[in-house]
Amino acid sequence: MISHASCRYAMLVCYLPPLPPHPFAGKSTPLSRLQLDRRLALLEPEDARDLATLEEIVHWEHIPLASTDENLALRARDALTRLRTPALREMLIWRLELRTLVGALRRRRLGLSAPTVKETWGWGGCLDSVRRHWERSDFNLGHRYPWLAVAERHLMQGEHTALENLLFTTVWEHYVRLAWKHHFDFEAVVLYVLRWHLLDRLTRYAPAAASQRFGELLAQGLGGQDRLFTAPSP
Repeated sequence: MISHASCRYAMLVCYLPPLPPHPFAGKSTPLSRLQLDRRLALLEPEDARDLATLEEIVHWEHIPLASTDENLALRARDALTRLRTPALREMLIWRLELRTLVGALRRRRLGLSAPTVKETWGWGGCLDSVRRHWERSDFNLGHRYPWLAVAERHLMQGEHTALENLLFTTVWEHYVRLAWKHHFDFEAVVLYVLRWHLLDRLTRYAPAAASQRFGELLAQGLGGQDRLFTAPSP
C-alpha cells in the first residue's frame, strides 16, 4: 500500500524544476531558495529536521567562521547520530571524506606532518591510509578516489580555479549517481536540494575572486593549522 507521505513526495519531486545536466551548464538556479523552501514545506516534520541536520554540516554558510577542525568533527559526529536513515548518513560521510582528503592535500602542501592518531581531524575510513601513506600523492587511495591525483596536481601548480571546478564536478556527479537510485522518495528530494545548493554557489561565484581567495587561504595557512578541514571547499 502506498503511504500518504510517498504520494506527497512524488508530487513534490514533480513540482521541482529540472536541474542542468552538470553544474556549469546553467547561469542561475531554476528556482530561488524561497521558492524551494515553499515546496519543501511538504516534507514530513522529521524529514525536514533530517534535511536541516544534513545542511548544517554540508553547507559552509551554516558553519561558524571560528570553527576548528575539531569543532566540525564533533558536530559531524552529532549529526550522524541524529540522521535517521543510512542513505543520509552515507551522503554526509562521503562529503566529510572528500573534505578530509582535500584538507590533507592542503596540509601537506603547507609542509605539515601527517595528523596523529590522537588528533581529532577529518573523518571517515580514509584517515588511516592518509596517515600511513602521507608521502604518496594520492595517499594510496587513487583506486577509490580517482579525482585525488588530479586535485593534488592542481593544488601543487597553484591552479585554484581548476581545483575548485574539479571538486564541484566530483560532488555533482556523485549526487547524480545516487539520484539514479531514488526517484520519488525523500532521498530524491535531499539530493535535489544538495545539487541546487552547489548550483547556487556556482552561479553566485566570481571565479577570479574565488581563485584569489583560495590562494590567500593557502598563503595564510588557511587561517591556521586547526582550520585545514573547515576551510571552504564544495
